[in-house]
Amino acid sequence: MQYVLFESPYVLVPILLVGAYACLVVWLRRRTPGAKRALLIALLLCIVLPIVQNLIVTRREMLRVVCTEMVSAADAGDVTGIAQHVAATFRAEDLDREELLDAVRRTLAHYDVQDAKLYSFKPEINGDHAVLRFAVQARVQVPDMALQLVQTTWTAEFEWIDGRWQMTTLSPRETPVFPVGSLRSLMR
Repeated sequence: MQYVLFESPYVLVPILLVGAYACLVVWLRRRTPGAKRALLIALLLCIVLPIVQNLIVTRREMLRVVCTEMVSAADAGDVTGIAQHVAATFRAEDLDREELLDAVRRTLAHYDVQDAKLYSFKPEINGDHAVLRFAVQARVQVPDMALQLVQTTWTAEFEWIDGRWQMTTLSPRETPVFPVGSLRSLMR
């Protein structure tokens, strides 16, 4: 219900319009005060709910923004932009936060990442904890090699810390297209 009411205008607006149309049909056939009230309420909801939906930002939407910012930072080679979303308590495999950021810095210096895009965003949020499965697609230039389109899939965990999502762990998910199952094996 939260998704319909607060996160997706493409779902909410058609539902509201169908409801308003149904109220209009009833009012045109009956012309009763109750039908008129229902039509006015439906029209009011068609105006108010999309505005409310635009004003409210859910934790799910905030998580998507954080992930999009991290992908954009990687695309720009901006390790500081990534670092602002990595928790001080980060641990993945045998990497802590500083080791991860150092490895990201070296990796982005070695590979030229272009046109990185976040897709397949699947969060499971439970209070202040989120498990996120997502995919990133980018064009990657490796020295002395042709530009390649690379698709990677990931699982990350986030914690709600000081009013924002912070990544606490990250691991690549092995797929036939991306046969890497270790974070360290990706780093230069």
